[in-house]
Amino acid sequence: MTYVRMLYGSRARGDQDGLSDTDHLVIDDEPGADYSWDDILRLRSYGSLFLWHLALEGVVLDSDEDGADRWTRLSTSLPAYGRVDDDIESFQTVLTDVQHALTARDTDVLFEASVLARTVRHAAILGCHVTGDPNFSRYGAVEKALIRLQIQRPAGATFESLYDAVLRPDDFALDASAVDSWVTVGFELTDRIRQEGVAA
Repeated sequence: MTYVRMLYGSRARGDQDGLSDTDHLVIDDEPGADYSWDDILRLRSYGSLFLWHLALEGVVLDSDEDGADRWTRLSTSLPAYGRVDDDIESFQTVLTDVQHALTARDTDVLFEASVLARTVRHAAILGCHVTGDPNFSRYGAVEKALIRLQIQRPAGATFESLYDAVLRPDDFALDASAVDSWVTVGFELTDRIRQEGVAA
């Protein structure tokens, strides 16, 4: 048995709040583990951002000696992330779908806000990584990516209000124009990430 049990996310960083869950995982070749060691090798082969997240912010809660050694070897000197263009294409497809749904007015605004908030957050995580300043937090990644890529925040709805409406739908109301303003930001963000990647 060669295993590692880890905590990651907001509780590992120490910036959790009342909306935070507890993110933990087990790496082991035994049944029931979240990831096998072969899974980790596959993630490492293309510089997975999730693996970068674990390497930079994860806290090892428990391991055997072999597991600790193996994790240390696999999580150091990670290769550059190799799927930037694929991610940008996927993000822009989702943004286009959200935009069309909002224009047609045949959708639930909260549903589109949910899809959009997660897409913008993941694009921002990619943007932070591409610009050399990784950030994986719920709001912080978006804030940092907009600053680093010199993107103006939309007037009206903040990203926090967009994301909080998803997490606590009974406490927040969103209109389509507020959501649409973040679609525009999403397109600008992904375009800037592509430019940054080319420049790098």
